[in-house]
Amino acid sequence: MAFKRKTRAGWLREDEYVRQMLPEWRCKAAKREEAARGEPTGEPLVAIIRRWGMANWALGGTGPLWQILVVHVDGAGREGSFGHHLIATMIKALHHHPSPDARNLRGLLKSKKVRVLNGAPDPDKMSWGRDDWVPVMYAAGDTPYEALRVILLVMQEKVRQNLLTQMPPEFSVDWALGERPAEPLPPPWKIACDSGFYAGLQDPFRVLPPRGHEHITCELQQLPADHKYRLEFSGGVDPFKAGFEKADVPRQTCGRCRFLHDLAFDERSKDRVKQVLHTVLGGLPVELRFSVRHLDDAFAYWLQEQPTVILAQEQQPAVRPGAD
Repeated sequence: MAFKRKTRAGWLREDEYVRQMLPEWRCKAAKREEAARGEPTGEPLVAIIRRWGMANWALGGTGPLWQILVVHVDGAGREGSFGHHLIATMIKALHHHPSPDARNLRGLLKSKKVRVLNGAPDPDKMSWGRDDWVPVMYAAGDTPYEALRVILLVMQEKVRQNLLTQMPPEFSVDWALGERPAEPLPPPWKIACDSGFYAGLQDPFRVLPPRGHEHITCELQQLPADHKYRLEFSGGVDPFKAGFEKADVPRQTCGRCRFLHDLAFDERSKDRVKQVLHTVLGGLPVELRFSVRHLDDAFAYWLQEQPTVILAQEQQPAVRPGAD
């Protein structure tokens, strides 16, 4: 079976996907080369925003949590790019924050519930499966708009330092996961015209989580007995210990894994999975892998279609049972 990739239009074979995207990739590669030479690119800055569960376990509070990834390359040697020397630039940029309580990184986190991570390599080697020096922001609240304000401040600081001759011509948002807030975007932000494209450029699990070193991975394992499964949750499960215990999801001897045992593709099992995804984890996205005999497995297909489940990039997707 040919490898397939999920797009907004549905599943495409890998060769079809490459053929469809090749002109766009070539154009963007040319833009990056221009940026590396210091030539103006006219390339917009795009913020990829995903609903990332609830804020209480990571930043405090009771509202939603949002993940914000920025796509932006510009300036000589790419020094004008948003992520280049991000923390040093942000420290200076926050001096211009309109709120006196948010004029340093600690105040930004405490008063505005915005955490900025620059993706520096982990000296203790506790993080694996992520890309170094890829920054990410997390924001708590009904909207992620405080993080968007910070992005503007950083880009203004780039101009003050002459790393850019001008602000990006366009600031766009690609809503990649979860419903967008009812409150409209603050100016100059607007919805990306090719919404959905940018979300595929950066894997949300290859950056640091808002707390700890690992995101949560779930793996569906088909057992030797017919139509029996178990679901393993591993990685960053420790902050949710109380919820797992209350839901009677036991911990194994490895200590950092939780298992849903004795699953079948029936309503009872699906309800148990939903309880973990929505009640225990509060809608936190999890990265899905599965070990099943056939890719038209009904349980695997149902699981990958859940709104807070994201298929691991290297995982071949399940197909709808009975599909041609």
